[in-house]
Amino acid sequence: MRVAHIKPRITLSEPRSTTDSIIKDVAQKHNMTVPQLMTRCRRRRFSWARHEAFNRLYLETRLSLPSIAEMFDMHHTSVLWGIWAHRKRTAEKELN
Repeated sequence: MRVAHIKPRITLSEPRSTTDSIIKDVAQKHNMTVPQLMTRCRRRRFSWARHEAFNRLYLETRLSLPSIAEMFDMHHTSVLWGIWAHRKRTAEKELN
């Protein structure tokens, strides 16, 4: 994936979602509870949902990578990797 393909973050004029609503929405979409989404479990079901949450939090709020990482008790590079992995999976789905 090239940098040019990454959509820009929201602007100040757009309404912003709250972090709680994003986390609840992603957990509900993947049929899990919020504590399950927030765990550090490395199973695909949990990690892919967590990656989606990372991506949405980064795009829809003005939170930095370290801020998102602190919410999930992780390192900011794990959040960066999760965002990249989610975008790559999404791009591959769109091609197929």
